[in-house]
Amino acid sequence: DVYKRQLVHWRRRGSRAIVLMRPSLPLRLFDLCIEPRHDGGSESARRWMSTGPINRMRPAATRGEQGVILIGGPSPHYAWDGAALLGQLAAICDGSRAWTLSTSRRTPGDFLPALHDLQLPRLQAHAADDLPADWLARALPSATVCWVSPDSASMVYEALTAGCAVGVFDLAAESGSRVARGVQALLDEGRCAPFAALVAGRPPTAAGEPLAEADRIAARIVELGWL
Repeated sequence: DVYKRQLVHWRRRGSRAIVLMRPSLPLRLFDLCIEPRHDGGSESARRWMSTGPINRMRPAATRGEQGVILIGGPSPHYAWDGAALLGQLAAICDGSRAWTLSTSRRTPGDFLPALHDLQLPRLQAHAADDLPADWLARALPSATVCWVSPDSASMVYEALTAGCAVGVFDLAAESGSRVARGVQALLDEGRCAPFAALVAGRPPTAAGEPLAEADRIAARIVELGWL
């Protein structure tokens, strides 16, 4: 009710109300809803679809050869399988590239110790809380490649926006998951590569131009004359 009253107050003062997600409040309270396409909505004058959540990533002018690995944890969208992920990590890190890995707050406590036991020489692994708050915003734009567990779907979209070549670990999707449908669409479109492609000798490559949904949506808003 507090948010609803605030929105009504803003509208009465002539302000625009834009929401960057599917709103829990009635759509009529907003001038515009920008909704990730995988949520299952349809485009209209007041509801625009974006490819994934809008984010602030921007590609760097130059890239190093380092790679980034982002690990999530149990979620309603994918069946967590720490042992399978460890096996995939061993295959990914079996080369000359240096990798930096971050867990998330959802990662089970036994994952990092098990990973350290593998003694992968080119991998530096960190708990999410041990890294600076701006680490990901600095690391992704300058990384060549990023591997992400699919339950961390927002990170998949951020890596694509940063211009990385993106690989997605193989985990079993839960039936009916809208998030899993969105990630699968990216795989089907060739924007990301599954781990199975790496096994077959096809590592991830950058898929053309980086995803730039924030720029695209902002340009459409400017066209409306709202800015």
